[in-house]
Amino acid sequence: MKHETNIEFYENRTLGERFSVTGDFILQKGKVLLKSTMYIALPLILLYGFLSDYYTRELLANIRSAPDHLNINWISTVAVVLVFVLSLLFLLSMTGAILSRYVKGIPTEKIARQDLAANVFPLMKKLSIQLLIVASVLILLTLLMGVLVYFSTFAGRLFTTVSVALILLAYFAALVVACSVLSLAPYPVLFEDATAWQGIKKGVRLGFKHWGSTFLSAFLGGLVLTALCYIVSMPYSVYVMFHMEEGGIPGYVFAFLSSFASFAQYVVFFIFMGFQYTSIVRKEERDPLQD
Repeated sequence: MKHETNIEFYENRTLGERFSVTGDFILQKGKVLLKSTMYIALPLILLYGFLSDYYTRELLANIRSAPDHLNINWISTVAVVLVFVLSLLFLLSMTGAILSRYVKGIPTEKIARQDLAANVFPLMKKLSIQLLIVASVLILLTLLMGVLVYFSTFAGRLFTTVSVALILLAYFAALVVACSVLSLAPYPVLFEDATAWQGIKKGVRLGFKHWGSTFLSAFLGGLVLTALCYIVSMPYSVYVMFHMEEGGIPGYVFAFLSSFASFAQYVVFFIFMGFQYTSIVRKEERDPLQD
């Protein structure tokens, strides 16, 4: 019987090595990940594909009928967003439960589904809290930007133009920094049994200290995965373009493939950034359980 080489998470790796080891991990444990997640994730992805297809067609039809007045169906919008967030939280929590046991040396092939299920919901709770905190930070940044832009309009035209440009530049810079450093927040929760708030504090501390490496990893990883996702989603975009008012089986199939690619993109990115976090921790400290 062929035994697979155990991939060590806590190693200080270069960016190229992190890309490579993420691919190795997906190839080695992808089957286990699919078997563990699809019994709940598959219906959610199917539902999201159906809702997003309906929402896309409805939005395009509204734009076509009244191009000067965008009429948004808020019920459809909320439904699509809720299903997307719940599906993503479940997938990332299930992936996190598998990663957590893998790092602790528990063979993933021998993990019972009941054992994973018992740990998924506590992880979902912690990740949900982190999501709310991150969303609150981003909303506060956006509100602050809006307030500053509003007050700058009372000045002269030249000053207003320059100040608005500087405010927007600062806003997007703050968003980039915030998203980069906060991308490490889930991993103390997964690997070190930290609380949601402890994960944010440690993630932010390490993210700021290693901001360049974290930003580069998040940017390039996101860029590559987004490009691959767009390639898979292209048939759906083309189909909708030429069959805007038609639904039917082909449209739903393409919508499902597009949805699956979107969720898979986030799962792979989640694993990739996990190697970024453990690489930083190994570089910082010899014992990953000490903060």
